[in-house]
Amino acid sequence: MKNLRIIVIDSDDLTRKTIRTHVSGIAGVEIIGESSDTTTGHRMIRQQKPDLVVIEVGGLDDAGMRLAGDVHQESPQTAIFVTSAHKNPDIILKAMSSGAKEFLLRPIELHVLTKAVEKILRDPARGEERGRLRGRLITFFSNKGGVGTTTLATNTAAGLVKEGFGPVGLVDLDLQLGNVASFLDLSPKYTVYDLVAQIEKVSPETVDSFMARHASGISVLPEPRTPAEAEAITPQQLTRALEVLRSSYNFVVIDTPKGFDERTLEVLDCSDDIFVVSELSLPALRNLKKCLDVFHDLQINKDRIRIVINRYDPRGVIRVEDVQSNLGFEVYWKFPNDFLRVMNGINTGTPVVTAPEESEAAKSILQFCRKLAGKGEEEFSDAARGRGGYLKRLFGKRED
Repeated sequence: MKNLRIIVIDSDDLTRKTIRTHVSGIAGVEIIGESSDTTTGHRMIRQQKPDLVVIEVGGLDDAGMRLAGDVHQESPQTAIFVTSAHKNPDIILKAMSSGAKEFLLRPIELHVLTKAVEKILRDPARGEERGRLRGRLITFFSNKGGVGTTTLATNTAAGLVKEGFGPVGLVDLDLQLGNVASFLDLSPKYTVYDLVAQIEKVSPETVDSFMARHASGISVLPEPRTPAEAEAITPQQLTRALEVLRSSYNFVVIDTPKGFDERTLEVLDCSDDIFVVSELSLPALRNLKKCLDVFHDLQINKDRIRIVINRYDPRGVIRVEDVQSNLGFEVYWKFPNDFLRVMNGINTGTPVVTAPEESEAAKSILQFCRKLAGKGEEEFSDAARGRGGYLKRLFGKRED
Protein backbone atom coordinates (compact mmCIF):
# COMPACT_ATOMS: atom_id res chain seq x y z
CA MET A 1 0.00 0.00 0.00
CA LYS A 2 1.22 3.52 -0.75
CA ASN A 3 2.38 5.89 1.96
CA LEU A 4 -0.16 7.84 3.99
CA ARG A 5 0.18 11.39 2.64
CA ILE A 6 -0.41 14.21 5.14
CA ILE A 7 -0.84 17.99 4.95
CA VAL A 8 -0.61 20.11 8.13
CA ILE A 9 -2.46 23.45 8.45
CA ASP A 10 -1.37 25.29 11.60
CA SER A 11 -0.54 28.93 12.36
CA ASP A 12 2.18 28.00 14.86
CA ASP A 13 5.59 27.32 13.31
CA LEU A 14 6.79 25.21 16.24
CA THR A 15 3.68 23.01 16.21
CA ARG A 16 4.05 22.38 12.48
CA LYS A 17 7.71 21.50 12.96
CA THR A 18 6.90 19.16 15.85
CA ILE A 19 4.21 17.34 13.87
CA ARG A 20 6.42 17.13 10.79
CA THR A 21 9.42 15.77 12.69
CA HIS A 22 7.45 13.24 14.71
CA VAL A 23 5.08 11.96 12.04
CA SER A 24 7.85 11.61 9.45
CA GLY A 25 9.38 8.96 11.72
CA ILE A 26 6.33 6.70 11.44
CA ALA A 27 6.77 3.98 8.81
CA GLY A 28 4.49 4.39 5.79
CA VAL A 29 3.82 8.08 6.41
CA GLU A 30 5.01 11.23 4.62
CA ILE A 31 4.29 14.94 5.06
CA ILE A 32 3.61 16.33 1.59
CA GLY A 33 2.80 19.90 2.56
CA GLU A 34 2.15 22.40 5.31
CA SER A 35 0.80 25.92 5.60
CA SER A 36 0.30 28.58 8.25
CA ASP A 37 -2.99 29.84 6.80
CA THR A 38 -6.22 28.15 5.76
CA THR A 39 -6.54 29.80 2.33
CA THR A 40 -3.18 28.54 1.11
CA GLY A 41 -3.77 25.26 2.89
CA HIS A 42 -7.12 24.73 1.17
CA ARG A 43 -5.53 25.30 -2.21
CA MET A 44 -2.74 22.88 -1.33
CA ILE A 45 -5.25 20.22 -0.28
CA ARG A 46 -7.16 20.54 -3.55
CA GLN A 47 -4.01 20.30 -5.63
CA GLN A 48 -2.16 17.54 -3.77
CA LYS A 49 -5.13 15.47 -2.58
CA PRO A 50 -3.71 14.08 0.68
CA ASP A 51 -4.99 11.09 2.63
CA LEU A 52 -4.99 13.01 5.92
CA VAL A 53 -5.08 16.69 6.90
CA VAL A 54 -4.28 18.04 10.36
CA ILE A 55 -6.06 21.37 10.95
CA GLU A 56 -5.76 23.86 13.81
CA VAL A 57 -9.13 25.08 15.09
CA GLY A 58 -9.58 28.05 17.41
CA GLY A 59 -13.33 28.28 17.84
CA LEU A 60 -16.79 27.19 16.75
CA ASP A 61 -16.80 29.13 13.49
CA ASP A 62 -13.21 30.07 12.80
CA ALA A 63 -11.39 29.52 9.50
CA GLY A 64 -10.00 26.16 10.61
CA MET A 65 -13.43 24.78 11.47
CA ARG A 66 -14.81 25.98 8.14
CA LEU A 67 -11.88 24.41 6.32
CA ALA A 68 -12.53 21.06 8.00
CA GLY A 69 -16.14 21.18 6.82
CA ASP A 70 -15.14 22.17 3.28
CA VAL A 71 -12.57 19.37 3.00
CA HIS A 72 -15.11 16.84 4.27
CA GLN A 73 -17.65 18.01 1.68
CA GLU A 74 -15.21 18.17 -1.23
CA SER A 75 -13.19 15.05 -0.48
CA PRO A 76 -15.01 12.64 1.86
CA GLN A 77 -12.23 10.06 1.53
CA THR A 78 -9.69 12.44 3.15
CA ALA A 79 -9.26 11.85 6.89
CA ILE A 80 -9.31 14.97 9.09
CA PHE A 81 -7.62 15.54 12.46
CA VAL A 82 -8.51 18.72 14.34
CA THR A 83 -6.16 20.21 16.93
CA SER A 84 -7.33 22.84 19.43
CA ALA A 85 -6.34 24.45 22.71
CA HIS A 86 -10.01 24.48 23.72
CA LYS A 87 -11.76 21.42 25.14
CA ASN A 88 -15.18 23.02 25.02
CA PRO A 89 -17.68 20.19 24.26
CA ASP A 90 -19.42 22.39 21.68
CA ILE A 91 -16.16 22.81 19.76
CA ILE A 92 -15.45 19.08 19.91
CA LEU A 93 -18.96 18.22 18.66
CA LYS A 94 -18.73 20.82 15.89
CA ALA A 95 -15.37 19.40 14.79
CA MET A 96 -16.76 15.88 14.64
CA SER A 97 -19.84 17.00 12.73
CA SER A 98 -17.49 18.80 10.32
CA GLY A 99 -15.88 15.47 9.48
CA ALA A 100 -13.00 15.18 11.96
CA LYS A 101 -11.94 11.64 12.84
CA GLU A 102 -9.79 12.79 15.77
CA PHE A 103 -9.80 15.78 18.12
CA LEU A 104 -6.30 16.40 19.54
CA LEU A 105 -5.93 18.76 22.48
CA ARG A 106 -3.03 21.22 22.35
CA PRO A 107 -0.24 21.02 23.26
CA ILE A 108 -0.38 17.81 21.26
CA GLU A 109 0.72 14.66 23.09
CA LEU A 110 2.93 12.88 20.58
CA HIS A 111 1.97 9.37 21.66
CA VAL A 112 -1.70 10.28 21.10
CA LEU A 113 -0.87 11.63 17.65
CA THR A 114 1.06 8.44 16.84
CA LYS A 115 -1.88 6.21 17.84
CA ALA A 116 -4.28 8.30 15.75
CA VAL A 117 -2.07 8.15 12.65
CA GLU A 118 -1.46 4.41 13.05
CA LYS A 119 -5.22 3.90 13.32
CA ILE A 120 -5.64 5.52 9.90
CA LEU A 121 -2.81 3.37 8.53
CA ARG A 122 -4.57 0.20 9.71
CA ASP A 123 -8.00 1.22 8.41
CA PRO A 124 -8.97 -1.42 5.80
CA ALA A 125 -11.18 1.11 4.05
CA ARG A 126 -8.13 3.24 3.22
CA GLY A 127 -6.96 0.87 0.52
CA GLU A 128 -10.44 0.79 -0.96
CA GLU A 129 -10.66 4.57 -1.07
CA ARG A 130 -7.23 4.94 -2.65
CA GLY A 131 -8.18 2.28 -5.16
CA ARG A 132 -11.22 4.19 -6.35
CA LEU A 133 -11.08 6.01 -9.64
CA ARG A 134 -9.89 9.58 -9.35
CA GLY A 135 -9.99 11.07 -12.80
CA ARG A 136 -8.24 14.18 -14.03
CA LEU A 137 -10.09 17.48 -14.29
CA ILE A 138 -9.09 19.10 -17.58
CA THR A 139 -10.32 22.69 -17.94
CA PHE A 140 -10.31 24.79 -21.10
CA PHE A 141 -10.33 28.51 -20.41
CA SER A 142 -9.86 31.83 -22.16
CA ASN A 143 -10.59 35.37 -21.10
CA LYS A 144 -11.27 36.23 -24.75
CA GLY A 145 -14.26 34.93 -26.67
CA GLY A 146 -14.12 33.43 -30.13
CA VAL A 147 -10.80 31.61 -29.84
CA GLY A 148 -12.29 28.10 -29.98
CA THR A 149 -12.42 27.05 -26.34
CA THR A 150 -15.65 25.04 -26.71
CA THR A 151 -14.43 23.46 -29.94
CA LEU A 152 -11.25 22.25 -28.27
CA ALA A 153 -13.09 21.00 -25.18
CA THR A 154 -15.61 18.95 -27.17
CA ASN A 155 -13.01 17.53 -29.55
CA THR A 156 -10.58 16.70 -26.76
CA ALA A 157 -13.29 14.77 -24.93
CA ALA A 158 -14.19 12.88 -28.11
CA GLY A 159 -10.52 12.32 -28.92
CA LEU A 160 -9.77 10.83 -25.51
CA VAL A 161 -12.62 8.35 -25.98
CA LYS A 162 -11.47 7.49 -29.51
CA GLU A 163 -7.91 6.85 -28.31
CA GLY A 164 -9.17 4.47 -25.62
CA PHE A 165 -8.72 6.71 -22.57
CA GLY A 166 -12.38 6.68 -21.54
CA PRO A 167 -14.73 6.88 -19.86
CA VAL A 168 -14.78 10.65 -20.38
CA GLY A 169 -17.20 13.23 -18.99
CA LEU A 170 -17.68 16.60 -20.69
CA VAL A 171 -19.16 19.38 -18.55
CA ASP A 172 -20.38 22.78 -19.76
CA LEU A 173 -19.70 25.26 -16.97
CA ASP A 174 -20.33 28.31 -19.11
CA LEU A 175 -23.48 28.48 -17.04
CA GLN A 176 -25.09 31.48 -18.76
CA LEU A 177 -24.10 31.06 -22.42
CA GLY A 178 -22.84 27.51 -22.82
CA ASN A 179 -22.85 25.84 -26.24
CA VAL A 180 -21.58 22.31 -25.67
CA ALA A 181 -25.00 20.73 -26.26
CA SER A 182 -25.45 22.77 -29.45
CA PHE A 183 -21.98 21.86 -30.72
CA LEU A 184 -22.85 18.17 -30.27
CA ASP A 185 -26.46 18.45 -31.46
CA LEU A 186 -27.84 17.12 -28.17
CA SER A 187 -31.25 17.65 -26.56
CA PRO A 188 -30.42 16.65 -22.98
CA LYS A 189 -32.89 15.67 -20.32
CA TYR A 190 -30.72 16.92 -17.44
CA THR A 191 -28.24 19.77 -16.96
CA VAL A 192 -25.62 20.94 -14.48
CA TYR A 193 -28.40 22.50 -12.44
CA ASP A 194 -30.22 19.17 -12.02
CA LEU A 195 -27.04 17.47 -10.84
CA VAL A 196 -26.06 20.09 -8.26
CA ALA A 197 -29.63 20.29 -6.96
CA GLN A 198 -29.37 16.61 -6.01
CA ILE A 199 -25.64 16.50 -5.30
CA GLU A 200 -25.92 15.29 -1.70
CA LYS A 201 -27.80 12.22 -2.94
CA VAL A 202 -25.62 11.52 -6.00
CA SER A 203 -22.84 8.93 -5.89
CA PRO A 204 -20.15 7.95 -8.41
CA GLU A 205 -22.37 5.00 -9.30
CA THR A 206 -25.44 7.12 -10.11
CA VAL A 207 -23.96 10.30 -11.61
CA ASP A 208 -23.95 8.90 -15.15
CA SER A 209 -27.76 8.91 -15.13
CA PHE A 210 -27.60 12.73 -15.28
CA MET A 211 -25.36 12.70 -18.35
CA ALA A 212 -26.43 12.79 -21.99
CA ARG A 213 -24.72 10.23 -24.20
CA HIS A 214 -23.19 11.42 -27.47
CA ALA A 215 -22.56 9.10 -30.41
CA SER A 216 -18.80 9.59 -29.94
CA GLY A 217 -19.03 7.93 -26.52
CA ILE A 218 -18.74 11.08 -24.40
CA SER A 219 -20.99 11.51 -21.37
CA VAL A 220 -22.14 15.15 -21.50
CA LEU A 221 -23.50 17.43 -18.78
CA PRO A 222 -24.84 20.58 -20.49
CA GLU A 223 -25.33 24.12 -19.21
CA PRO A 224 -28.50 25.10 -17.25
CA ARG A 225 -31.70 25.82 -19.18
CA THR A 226 -32.30 29.32 -17.83
CA PRO A 227 -30.31 32.22 -16.33
CA ALA A 228 -32.22 31.75 -13.07
CA GLU A 229 -31.02 28.15 -12.80
CA ALA A 230 -27.48 29.25 -13.59
CA GLU A 231 -27.52 31.89 -10.85
CA ALA A 232 -28.78 29.37 -8.29
CA ILE A 233 -25.62 27.25 -8.55
CA THR A 234 -23.03 27.94 -5.85
CA PRO A 235 -19.25 27.45 -6.04
CA GLN A 236 -19.45 24.88 -3.25
CA GLN A 237 -22.03 22.84 -5.17
CA LEU A 238 -19.78 22.85 -8.24
CA THR A 239 -16.81 21.65 -6.21
CA ARG A 240 -18.79 18.75 -4.79
CA ALA A 241 -20.18 17.86 -8.23
CA LEU A 242 -16.71 17.82 -9.77
CA GLU A 243 -15.46 15.49 -7.03
CA VAL A 244 -18.28 13.06 -7.77
CA LEU A 245 -17.65 13.29 -11.53
CA ARG A 246 -13.94 12.65 -11.21
CA SER A 247 -14.78 9.50 -9.24
CA SER A 248 -16.75 8.24 -12.25
CA TYR A 249 -14.60 9.13 -15.29
CA ASN A 250 -10.94 8.81 -16.23
CA PHE A 251 -11.08 12.36 -17.57
CA VAL A 252 -13.54 15.16 -16.88
CA VAL A 253 -13.21 17.86 -19.56
CA ILE A 254 -14.64 21.24 -18.59
CA ASP A 255 -15.64 24.16 -20.80
CA THR A 256 -15.70 27.49 -18.96
CA PRO A 257 -16.91 31.05 -19.64
CA LYS A 258 -14.56 33.90 -20.41
CA GLY A 259 -14.00 35.82 -17.20
CA PHE A 260 -13.09 35.34 -13.56
CA ASP A 261 -16.30 35.02 -11.58
CA GLU A 262 -16.33 33.19 -8.25
CA ARG A 263 -17.57 29.91 -9.70
CA THR A 264 -15.01 29.86 -12.49
CA LEU A 265 -12.22 30.53 -9.99
CA GLU A 266 -13.48 27.61 -7.91
CA VAL A 267 -13.35 25.34 -10.96
CA LEU A 268 -9.84 26.52 -11.88
CA ASP A 269 -8.72 25.87 -8.33
CA CYS A 270 -9.97 22.27 -8.51
CA SER A 271 -8.51 21.54 -11.95
CA ASP A 272 -5.50 19.31 -12.53
CA ASP A 273 -4.71 20.95 -15.86
CA ILE A 274 -5.79 24.40 -17.07
CA PHE A 275 -5.53 24.81 -20.84
CA VAL A 276 -5.50 28.52 -21.65
CA VAL A 277 -6.58 28.96 -25.26
CA SER A 278 -5.23 31.76 -27.45
CA GLU A 279 -4.45 32.66 -31.03
CA LEU A 280 -1.37 34.28 -32.53
CA SER A 281 -2.99 37.69 -32.83
CA LEU A 282 -2.13 40.78 -30.81
CA PRO A 283 -5.58 41.16 -29.18
CA ALA A 284 -5.65 37.49 -28.17
CA LEU A 285 -2.09 37.57 -26.84
CA ARG A 286 -2.77 40.77 -24.92
CA ASN A 287 -5.66 39.01 -23.20
CA LEU A 288 -3.50 35.95 -22.63
CA LYS A 289 -0.93 38.06 -20.81
CA LYS A 290 -3.65 39.60 -18.62
CA CYS A 291 -4.96 36.11 -17.87
CA LEU A 292 -1.55 34.83 -16.81
CA ASP A 293 -1.07 37.89 -14.60
CA VAL A 294 -4.37 37.11 -12.85
CA PHE A 295 -3.31 33.48 -12.37
CA HIS A 296 -0.07 34.71 -10.82
CA ASP A 297 -1.95 37.03 -8.45
CA LEU A 298 -4.24 34.15 -7.46
CA GLN A 299 -1.19 31.95 -6.79
CA ILE A 300 -2.38 29.26 -9.18
CA ASN A 301 0.43 26.75 -9.53
CA LYS A 302 2.29 27.47 -12.77
CA ASP A 303 2.81 23.75 -13.35
CA ARG A 304 -0.94 23.31 -13.92
CA ILE A 305 -1.17 26.02 -16.58
CA ARG A 306 -0.84 24.96 -20.23
CA ILE A 307 -0.94 27.44 -23.09
CA VAL A 308 -2.43 26.13 -26.33
CA ILE A 309 -2.53 28.04 -29.59
CA ASN A 310 -5.60 27.48 -31.75
CA ARG A 311 -5.89 28.10 -35.51
CA TYR A 312 -2.14 28.07 -35.84
CA ASP A 313 -0.65 28.99 -39.23
CA PRO A 314 3.16 28.75 -39.53
CA ARG A 315 3.07 31.51 -42.15
CA GLY A 316 1.94 34.07 -39.58
CA VAL A 317 4.14 37.01 -38.63
CA ILE A 318 4.03 36.27 -34.89
CA ARG A 319 6.29 33.41 -33.87
CA VAL A 320 5.61 30.90 -31.12
CA GLU A 321 9.20 31.24 -29.85
CA ASP A 322 8.66 34.93 -29.20
CA VAL A 323 5.42 34.27 -27.33
CA GLN A 324 7.18 31.72 -25.13
CA SER A 325 10.14 34.01 -24.50
CA ASN A 326 8.04 37.01 -23.56
CA LEU A 327 5.48 35.18 -21.43
CA GLY A 328 7.86 32.81 -19.69
CA PHE A 329 5.58 29.87 -20.54
CA GLU A 330 6.11 27.04 -22.98
CA VAL A 331 3.38 26.62 -25.57
CA TYR A 332 2.04 23.14 -24.81
CA TRP A 333 0.34 22.56 -28.16
CA LYS A 334 -0.54 24.21 -31.47
CA PHE A 335 -3.78 23.26 -33.24
CA PRO A 336 -3.73 23.92 -37.00
CA ASN A 337 -6.17 26.25 -38.69
CA ASP A 338 -8.76 23.95 -40.28
CA PHE A 339 -11.72 26.30 -40.00
CA LEU A 340 -14.00 24.79 -42.66
CA ARG A 341 -13.85 21.21 -41.34
CA VAL A 342 -14.25 22.38 -37.75
CA MET A 343 -17.26 24.52 -38.66
CA ASN A 344 -18.84 21.66 -40.62
CA GLY A 345 -18.40 19.47 -37.54
CA ILE A 346 -20.13 22.05 -35.33
CA ASN A 347 -23.03 22.38 -37.78
CA THR A 348 -23.55 18.61 -37.91
CA GLY A 349 -22.88 17.86 -34.23
CA THR A 350 -19.87 15.75 -35.20
CA PRO A 351 -16.44 16.41 -33.64
CA VAL A 352 -13.71 16.50 -36.29
CA VAL A 353 -11.93 13.62 -34.55
CA THR A 354 -14.87 11.32 -35.32
CA ALA A 355 -15.52 12.54 -38.88
CA PRO A 356 -15.13 9.89 -41.62
CA GLU A 357 -12.43 11.84 -43.47
CA GLU A 358 -9.11 12.39 -41.72
CA SER A 359 -8.05 16.01 -41.35
CA GLU A 360 -5.03 17.87 -40.04
CA ALA A 361 -7.18 19.18 -37.18
CA ALA A 362 -8.25 15.65 -36.21
CA LYS A 363 -4.69 14.31 -36.33
CA SER A 364 -3.44 17.17 -34.16
CA ILE A 365 -6.19 16.75 -31.57
CA LEU A 366 -5.62 12.99 -31.31
CA GLN A 367 -1.87 13.56 -30.87
CA PHE A 368 -2.70 16.13 -28.20
CA CYS A 369 -4.93 13.58 -26.42
CA ARG A 370 -2.14 11.01 -26.42
CA LYS A 371 0.27 13.53 -24.94
CA LEU A 372 -2.32 14.55 -22.36
CA ALA A 373 -2.81 10.93 -21.34
CA GLY A 374 0.95 10.34 -21.24
CA LYS A 375 1.00 8.04 -24.26
CA GLY A 376 3.14 8.72 -27.32
CA GLU A 377 4.04 12.29 -26.39
CA GLU A 378 4.55 14.30 -29.54
CA GLU A 379 7.23 16.90 -30.06
CA PHE A 380 6.57 19.81 -32.32
CA SER A 381 8.73 22.32 -34.18
CA ASP A 382 7.91 25.85 -35.20
CA ALA A 383 8.21 26.52 -38.91
CA ALA A 384 7.22 30.16 -38.61
CA ARG A 385 9.59 32.84 -39.82
CA GLY A 386 10.05 36.50 -38.95
CA ARG A 387 11.73 38.57 -36.30
CA GLY A 388 8.90 38.90 -33.78
CA GLY A 389 8.86 42.69 -33.75
CA TYR A 390 5.07 42.66 -33.47
CA LEU A 391 5.27 41.23 -29.96
CA LYS A 392 7.39 44.11 -28.70
CA ARG A 393 4.31 46.28 -29.05
CA LEU A 394 2.52 43.97 -26.64
CA PHE A 395 5.15 42.86 -24.14
CA GLY A 396 7.88 45.47 -24.39
CA LYS A 397 11.52 44.59 -23.86
CA ARG A 398 12.07 42.06 -21.13
CA GLU A 399 15.25 41.51 -19.14
CA ASP A 400 15.86 37.94 -17.95
